[in-house]
Amino acid sequence: MSQQNVVNRFARKLFGLGVALAVILPLTAVIATTPATAAPLACPSPGTLVCLQFTNANSPNLAIDVADPNNPHDYLKMVAGNQESSYWRLEQNPDFTFRIRNLKTNNCIDVWRTNMYLDQWECEGQSSQKWYLVPTSGTANTHMIRQVDTGNCFVLDDVWVWTGACDAANTQQAWNIGVSGIVPGARPLAIKYAMASCDKDPASCNWKEDSTKTAAFTGPAACVSDLVRNTSGTNATFSRTWKQTVGWQNMVGGSLSLAVTTGFSLGVEAEITAEIQANYAHTWIGSEEVSDTVTFTLGNGQYGWITRAPLLKKVTGTWTLFVGSHRWTSRATITLPAKDGTDAKQSVVQLKTATTPPTNC
Repeated sequence: MSQQNVVNRFARKLFGLGVALAVILPLTAVIATTPATAAPLACPSPGTLVCLQFTNANSPNLAIDVADPNNPHDYLKMVAGNQESSYWRLEQNPDFTFRIRNLKTNNCIDVWRTNMYLDQWECEGQSSQKWYLVPTSGTANTHMIRQVDTGNCFVLDDVWVWTGACDAANTQQAWNIGVSGIVPGARPLAIKYAMASCDKDPASCNWKEDSTKTAAFTGPAACVSDLVRNTSGTNATFSRTWKQTVGWQNMVGGSLSLAVTTGFSLGVEAEITAEIQANYAHTWIGSEEVSDTVTFTLGNGQYGWITRAPLLKKVTGTWTLFVGSHRWTSRATITLPAKDGTDAKQSVVQLKTATTPPTNC
C-alpha cells in the first residue's frame, strides 16, 4: 500500500473518532445529497443473500458503503442513497461462517488491524474475513455481525464502522441485513453457525421440551417391500423381508416432518437431551432402520406387497444457544419415529394383494 493511502487511512481513523469535525460534517452533507443509482448488474435479486445492504438500527437511512470505491483498500462508512458500492453478497464457508463481498469492487470486508476499522481487501480466505451472525436482544430482525478470529462485532461510530467488544443490548451493533427492511435468510445463517458450534460442544446449547406433549400417531403408509407376483398357476405362499429407513433432522426456528430418506443440510449431530433420549431413544438428527419377515399367500396371478405406517411422535420445545457470551433462544418442532408401544400405540404393517400392480412400489 502506498504511503499516501496509509496517510488517508490515518486521517479517516481520526474522523471516525470524532476529530476534525469541521471537515467531516461538510463531507457527510455532500454524500447525503448524492443522487441514487440503480443496483449493480451483479445484483440479480435485490433483497437476497447475494444482493443486500447493511443498515443500522440507529441509522436506518444509511447503508455500509466504501468511502472511496476507486480505492480497492479503503475504509467503510455509512452513506445515504443507493450507491452501487453499497451492495454486498454473503458467501457461506463450510464451517457456516461467511465472507462479505462487495458487488462493485469484488473485495471482501476485512479489518484494518491498527485501529480495528472495517475496510475492504482481496478475498483470499483469511480468518479476518470470516463472520457470523448473533441475534440482538432488541428485535428478531437485527443481528450482531461477529468476527471469528477476534470475537469482535461491527460497531457504528458516527458514519464509520469499526469492530469492538460485542454487546447484544447496544443498538450501535444492531444491524439489518437486506434491502428496504427485508431480512432474507439472515436468521438461518445465525442458526447454522450456532448449531455447528453445538455439534462441536454440546455444552453450548440445550433443549427443553414443552410440558404439554402430543400423543403418538401413525404416519402415512409407504411400500416397504419388493413387489412379488404369483405365476405358479395355483395358490402359493411367499416369504418376504421388508425394510424401512426413516430419517429426521432439526430445523431450529421452524417445524419439519420425518423424511423417508436421509441427507441433512446442517450436519448437526448433537443429541437433544437425556430426556428425549430416555423417552424416544433418538438423537436430534439421524435415521432408523426397521425390518421384519412376513409370510403371505397369493392366488394365481395376484401381486403382493407390504406397507408400513410408522409410529411417530411430535416433539416441541425451545433451543437455548450460547455463542460466546451471548445467549438466545429459538423454538422448534420435530416429528420423530417412535418406538412401538409409545403411548400404547403401534406402527401398522399391512399385507396388500391385487390383480394389478401398485404404483408406489
